[in-house]
Amino acid sequence: MKDNVIIVFGDSIAWGGNDSEHGGWVELLKNFAAKKTGFCTAVYNLGISGDSIESVLKRMPAEAKVRERHAKMKIILAVGTNESCYVKTESNLEMSAEKFRECVSELIGTAKCLTKDVVYLGPTPCDEARTLPIPWAPEFYHTLKLTKRNNDIIREECRRNKINFIDLFSEWSKADYKKLLDDGIHPTAEGHQKIFKTVSAFLVKNGLL
Repeated sequence: MKDNVIIVFGDSIAWGGNDSEHGGWVELLKNFAAKKTGFCTAVYNLGISGDSIESVLKRMPAEAKVRERHAKMKIILAVGTNESCYVKTESNLEMSAEKFRECVSELIGTAKCLTKDVVYLGPTPCDEARTLPIPWAPEFYHTLKLTKRNNDIIREECRRNKINFIDLFSEWSKADYKKLLDDGIHPTAEGHQKIFKTVSAFLVKNGLL
């Protein structure tokens, strides 16, 4: 039995989409945690491509329950990117700000019922030159404005619920982040490496790994 368990609930970016070199930032975290703790830490990647916050809410209790025997269970929430878009017209949002806030609050509350150690990883910014519309889903338009809106809501809800928040949007926006995106949304192998370094450093600094 592992002494420490980290469960990552998320979408395609958590799953490792578009990183054929490393398998994604969660896979990198898994290897790092195993080496750092002498294989006493297990990292479970429960990211599913296309998942929304509502989808994660439905599956989180059952999937976490399987692993709840571990007293040192931590949860990383990495979802919210798929709600940062509109459908065909700007007035037809995938999810309103009010609904998004409600879902984030419920997601955090559900996670806190499972463990006191919850970290929310915010979304990365997109490259609108490649996401207006999204090539593989041309009815959807993924925007920086909505990504920032959702990031701000996540930050506010994390503060209100007193859980840790990693602000990737602000960090990436300070640099030439577009080269870290493979298709305008999903990170390249280098982008996943950058997320891993941010997350692992945060976990170590805060005594979570």
